[in-house]
Amino acid sequence: MSAPGSYRSKSSASSRRKPRTDQQKVEIERLLQEAQEASRSKSEFLANMSHENPATPMNGVIGMTESCPWPLRSAPNSASTLAHPARLSANSLLTVLNDVLDFFKNRSRTAWT
Repeated sequence: MSAPGSYRSKSSASSRRKPRTDQQKVEIERLLQEAQEASRSKSEFLANMSHENPATPMNGVIGMTESCPWPLRSAPNSASTLAHPARLSANSLLTVLNDVLDFFKNRSRTAWT
């Protein structure tokens, strides 16, 4: 006699399971396809909407730095002097951000084809 939870009791429990019917197999396949479609839809949604969220605040930063007076008219430590490198950095960061988002958007499209 084997102890509860031993290998013998597990195998006897699995031998008592009824084999799956054709109808159950069809239902399992249908549910799997639905789950895959839901996952695909979620990935496409995230890939499409993700460009909007990070770009919006970054465009605000770029807009604020562009509103500083240019060309420089005052001392080297003025706001306009500091705004130029900030604008360049924000534009570079926006480019990198868009490249990363494009990569994931393309990856999500190719993953399901």
